[in-house]
Amino acid sequence: MATAKKRDPKSEALAQDGVLNPNPEAVRDTSFVSNPFFDAKDLVQVRYEMVRRHQVDGVAISEAAETFGVTRPTFYKAQSALQTVGLAGLLPNRRGPKGGHKVSAEVVAFVAALKAARPELTTSHCLDAIEARFGVKVHRRSLERALARKKKTTQPSLIVAPDATDSYEKLRAAALRAEFTACPGLAILRRRGLAAWIRARGQEVDAEEAYRDHRLAHSALDDPSPATSDVTRLIAGILVAIAMEPFHA
Repeated sequence: MATAKKRDPKSEALAQDGVLNPNPEAVRDTSFVSNPFFDAKDLVQVRYEMVRRHQVDGVAISEAAETFGVTRPTFYKAQSALQTVGLAGLLPNRRGPKGGHKVSAEVVAFVAALKAARPELTTSHCLDAIEARFGVKVHRRSLERALARKKKTTQPSLIVAPDATDSYEKLRAAALRAEFTACPGLAILRRRGLAAWIRARGQEVDAEEAYRDHRLAHSALDDPSPATSDVTRLIAGILVAIAMEPFHA
């Protein structure tokens, strides 16, 4: 009688997010072989670390591509996504129409967050970022009209912040130093992968924004209560803690 195959919850989570590496055995980078922080099954982490090998460690593109088991065009695609959008650019494209279409609220929120983080970006840059992130083409005028409508609303962004690279680098450095108490979200990354961690970071940003909105809503009070402010801060902290669950060794 055949033995039932043991479930791998993380592989299932990666597959659900569309980021399960079909060829993890092709990744021969020493970090993925020797350190449990790196998981060759996590396609987002593999792509990021591959580009990092070249941009930070100075490894030749051909060598980096070979070590991570991909072709040079795949390397260039990942590099372009990182340069255009940031870490979120490595997430799989959303399924949807390939031609011009009505700009969704998610796309508008993405562009608004992107421009807030990098004000120097032009509309053309934003259109490229949308195509890299969502796999769709948006007409310039459609985007401009959608952004103009958004300025009239006060709805908070519901997606991940456009560039989580700095946060991941801090998490990476702390994990490599075995400073697990300084690794918020490490448990999420280990259980579900880097894509889930990016989404959780976006929820943390939403919680912080909700706290700021609460402060603005009460700024008109003549004598705001310090106790109320402390409670609000505590609630916001709880929301952030839920979104970015720390790992305890």
